[in-house]
Amino acid sequence: MSQLIVHGFGTKRNDFVEMFLHHLVTIYLMFGSYLFNCWECGAIIIFLHDFSDIFCALTKFFGNMVYEKISMISLFMLMGTWFWTRCLTFPIIIYQIWQIQPYAELKIILPIYELLLSILAVLHFYWFHFFVKIVFFYKKHGKAEDL
Repeated sequence: MSQLIVHGFGTKRNDFVEMFLHHLVTIYLMFGSYLFNCWECGAIIIFLHDFSDIFCALTKFFGNMVYEKISMISLFMLMGTWFWTRCLTFPIIIYQIWQIQPYAELKIILPIYELLLSILAVLHFYWFHFFVKIVFFYKKHGKAEDL
């Protein structure tokens, strides 16, 4: 919730809409999973997001300072954890939660959750694409730019 508030009142960046959608979907999934007693979904979302957010914060921290080399190192660490947790593990675990062991009592909200989880997964791949572009931009121009 705090990130959504900070995002709404903070500096408008070029991915404002995507981040706003990401925060709304994540909040809905977390609170909805608690409300409908399917806590596994919310717990997985929190765990997988928090793990890669460590390196995301470090990359932003060093990127806003003059430590460009350290920023690129933390970006590579972010890319590794992001790919592992959000692009591989997240879709696999969500598939296992919702398809292999479906919640029979949640047939009404299951399509909504599947849609929201899919939106979250697509956003993760979308941002990973930009991480790769930043690395290629750095390799070509010798400086890191927030694309």
